[in-house]
Amino acid sequence: MKESRAQMKESRVDTLIIGGGIIGLSCALEELRRNKSVCLIDRSSIGKNNASWAAAGTMVVRDVKKFFSPLRRMYVQSVQMMPEWLDFISKNSQIEIPFIKGGCYYVYDFGRPEGESEYKILFSQVNRELASDYTEMTRPPFLENYLPDTCKTVYFPNEYYLDNRALLKAIIKTCDNLGLSTREEQIEGVEDQGERIKITLRNENIYAQHCVITAGAWCGELLKYFNYALDIIPVKGQMVTIPKFYDSPAMVFFHRDLYMVPRQNQLLLGSTQERRVWEEGFNDFGEQYLRNTLHKYMANVKFEAIQKWAGIRSIIKDRYPVMGFINENKSVIISTAHYKVGFAVAPLCATCMSQLIANEEPAFDLSAFNPQREKALYPTS
Repeated sequence: MKESRAQMKESRVDTLIIGGGIIGLSCALEELRRNKSVCLIDRSSIGKNNASWAAAGTMVVRDVKKFFSPLRRMYVQSVQMMPEWLDFISKNSQIEIPFIKGGCYYVYDFGRPEGESEYKILFSQVNRELASDYTEMTRPPFLENYLPDTCKTVYFPNEYYLDNRALLKAIIKTCDNLGLSTREEQIEGVEDQGERIKITLRNENIYAQHCVITAGAWCGELLKYFNYALDIIPVKGQMVTIPKFYDSPAMVFFHRDLYMVPRQNQLLLGSTQERRVWEEGFNDFGEQYLRNTLHKYMANVKFEAIQKWAGIRSIIKDRYPVMGFINENKSVIISTAHYKVGFAVAPLCATCMSQLIANEEPAFDLSAFNPQREKALYPTS
């Protein structure tokens, strides 16, 4: 027998976060640090089985001195906040979060027809950003036995990467220690009641003064309750780990085809970039792509997959995230479409979302990411 509304549990919080990836958890943490009561809802397991769980955790800064876009500026400014932010989370969770300055080698094989043009693309970016701290060479010294001598390589020594899964585990524990309430279930209804937002679950109504939508590729399911739509493009990424075959803490990138990121005694290989694919889970296409691409550059490296996984990232046509209020009462905020930069921008994004909620001036100019801009939200009625 269906439970009546009179029998449903009722809860009240200051801030409700919808979406349990790194952006949602970061926003929850920032609100908790402001002594707010916070509830986080996710349709599945919080911090797992999503794009955040599947991420590589790379931070590509390149000692930039000039910014070619607002997103690039936000990215670099947020990465500068990362050490202090991670330190707070690690100390409050008692969980170590590896954040490694391993540097990054960008490898281009001039023996392939596209090698030279890909190399020029990198340097157009380097010159545009006035980056200067890099070294050119033939091959990374630790890959001389694997790569042909037709390669050209550019090494950036000040690049970082973090263990995304360690961070997710640590931020969940930190939020829990600070009093975060969580629900792992589907939302059945959303109602904008003016001064508050009502969220209906199977057996509970939750009322909040503010709601932050951070549901990534699935934000469209929630926007319909506010008579909005967003043309989100899902991009599926499939990844594996293989045994670590080189003795260096560095990352290696082969243009946009493949990257290798050390994870303890393994190497993370990624990633496919499957636009408009909603199917979740690792499949044969992912395995074939990663094997073939690895062997395209290094034929004598054994492809022996240890772990396999996939995640769906969100992007929109102008490739900028969507961040800001979506209703007249300024009680609902969206923060989505971060694509590949979610971990990098998480500290600054969360700071700005809490500042919007508190009616404060954000620490970063969010005008370029306005939900009401062209190519972002549009009304459905």
